[in-house]
Amino acid sequence: MSNRKLMMLGVAAAVMAVLAVLTSQVSKQTPSFSGRNVNLVQGLDTSKIATVVLVSKDEETKITRNAKGGYVVTNKENYPALVNEINGLVAEILDIKTVERVTSSAQNHKDLGVSEDTARYIVKFLNAEAKPIEGFGGIVISETNPDTQKVYVRLLASDDVYLVENAPWPRMSSMDYIDKRLTSTERDKMQTVTVTGPDGAYTLQREGDSEEIVLASGLPDGKKWKGSDYRQVFGALSSLQFADVQSAAKAEGLTFDTTYVARLKDSTVYTFKIAKKGDKTFLTADAAFTDTTEVTVKRDGSESDEELKAKEAKLLARDAAQKFRDRHKGWVYEIALFKAGDLTKPLADLLEDKKDEAAAQVVDVPDLADMISVESVTADPNQF
Repeated sequence: MSNRKLMMLGVAAAVMAVLAVLTSQVSKQTPSFSGRNVNLVQGLDTSKIATVVLVSKDEETKITRNAKGGYVVTNKENYPALVNEINGLVAEILDIKTVERVTSSAQNHKDLGVSEDTARYIVKFLNAEAKPIEGFGGIVISETNPDTQKVYVRLLASDDVYLVENAPWPRMSSMDYIDKRLTSTERDKMQTVTVTGPDGAYTLQREGDSEEIVLASGLPDGKKWKGSDYRQVFGALSSLQFADVQSAAKAEGLTFDTTYVARLKDSTVYTFKIAKKGDKTFLTADAAFTDTTEVTVKRDGSESDEELKAKEAKLLARDAAQKFRDRHKGWVYEIALFKAGDLTKPLADLLEDKKDEAAAQVVDVPDLADMISVESVTADPNQF
């Protein structure tokens, strides 16, 4: 065989080798299949959802239906979960629509970010036997591709991977499914606030029906309010939230040496016991309705609408206080540092010294020599 033929065969072999490599690489990437634009999840019986498992790279959250039909966050010691947030999660998953089926090969899952070890999010819906709900099992969501900005999804029970638009970003943290609000009491409903700590106690109170807040014992001689910090202490319950929660049984090493007691005009009393540990602040929450007089409605209909509304408001306030106590009994909450300051601030931090207004004021009297110009004292030789 001539050298020319040998050279041509060699070139052909090299070309075939290159094509083989390219074909192999393409097969591992994103071969395109027929496009669809339908809901990824179909026929899911949401009434069978007993457990929701949310897996991200930072946390695994488990939410379970309890015997009463509500939901609890299992990894937060069965703290009550927000049903509306769970419903929102389910609706978001059911609303996912595909743009294109990208692959049906499990070999491509890792490269597309939809294998269980490379996924950004995994959401599982389990039945009462803690098994994947038939026909669903769960969904795997990839990271956003930094080059193409595309997001891929697949069902756990299937190898099919789809490109989606309006990629879902479900809430994955356990605290996303917990009502973190402790109180949202309007300032004008507050009557008094008493802070008791290692440095002593003080009470702030509303002056009559005005917006003026005063120190119940009166300001000490020579002192005045330092800025408006005292108003923040008085209104601390207008927006009090917690950052984390644990059962009281597991809250160890805490010394609750400060209390914040707020009395409302409607006879509701909130009591918060506060402890500090390191750079964190914790509290327990309780409420009581102190008006123990019985509420009765006359059967003869002689009471005015105002009287009936007042009695209804009293009953509602009493029920709200009991619900607050039942909800927070046995729990310890971590709160943000800035809010902890409003609940624990000693009186000394709210006051400052008055300036001595009777002190002699320094009068700036210009020097007499400066008042006489040089021209006025220079003799005019023509004058004589």
